[in-house]
Amino acid sequence: MKKKIKFDYKSGLPSFLKTKIEKTNLGRAGSGIYNRHNPRDNRVIMHLSTYKTILQKNKSFLDNFKNGYAVRLKPEEYFVPDANFPPSLVLGFNTFIYIKSKEQYETYDKFCKKLDEVWELRSQADENNKEASWIGSVAYFVNNPKLKVSHICDKATKEDDKVEEKKKWREKFKNHEIDNKFPGRGLGNYDIDYASEEVIKNTRFQLSYLIWHVKGMFKQILMESPHDLNYLNKCKKNIQKYCDENQLLDFKKLASVGAWDLKEKVPTCPLCLAPLQAKEIFQKASQVEGREEEDNTSYTIELMHIESLTPGKLNHRCYNLGWGHKICNMIQGPRSIDETYDYMNDILKKANKL
Repeated sequence: MKKKIKFDYKSGLPSFLKTKIEKTNLGRAGSGIYNRHNPRDNRVIMHLSTYKTILQKNKSFLDNFKNGYAVRLKPEEYFVPDANFPPSLVLGFNTFIYIKSKEQYETYDKFCKKLDEVWELRSQADENNKEASWIGSVAYFVNNPKLKVSHICDKATKEDDKVEEKKKWREKFKNHEIDNKFPGRGLGNYDIDYASEEVIKNTRFQLSYLIWHVKGMFKQILMESPHDLNYLNKCKKNIQKYCDENQLLDFKKLASVGAWDLKEKVPTCPLCLAPLQAKEIFQKASQVEGREEEDNTSYTIELMHIESLTPGKLNHRCYNLGWGHKICNMIQGPRSIDETYDYMNDILKKANKL
């Protein structure tokens, strides 16, 4: 009996494109208390101001974070709290003090000496007790100058692989439920990057569909792939089937956010609205002459968010993503596409270019 071939969002694509789509699952690379490019559905870390806003608008929004959340506090927010400090925040349970500056360290370290430093016990949270996956009340990342840096905030090194260090960690937390592996650095991702496992899967399929329909892409994939035409057609049809079944191909909606050209039936850059070309997808971003770097890994086409990633919103989602030019993504910055148009319009008016 012939084995049935399994298809997914990356089937048939060259390894470069598979990686490009897979990486959309990752949150931004962080430093200090933040994870290093971990999946978007990991535990999130948010500022006190974000937590307060969520409580005011819709407390149930916190239920979206399936692997839990932790609120980072400036030491002055904890030791000199305002009248509106949320009573639901409990140090070492769902919040921790985060000391980052030399001034904070010199002022507040004396109050933190008796507090345990933050450690991750396991990366995946217990659904019934999410906060129990980490422990501790304070984390230090006073890195410039390097006065004090907690283990969880320090850069990972080969020293982590030493059996002796793992033994000490397991002994330290022997009365807690811990991961079998030694914990990495960082407690969680930026809250603005969060997306559920289901959303991540759907966005990958939608983004894969867009890739397959870039001008000249099928021919380019055929040239790059070891597979035959029949197999690649099946891959393309399978992606369309999944997208159809999960309502991911509302082309009017895609066009309304600038990710699709209804007339040409091809993906476009959400900012400049130019149809994307297959050669652009494979092309490394150009560098300024005299400032080239050999380890440059950026490409001409990047992932773009139409509505910007914003605290208190889940904007890594279908119909809010598209493939666009790196230069357009740089122009957009932290703004939404509409805000970027307004920004550009103001500049042109001030420069008397309109």
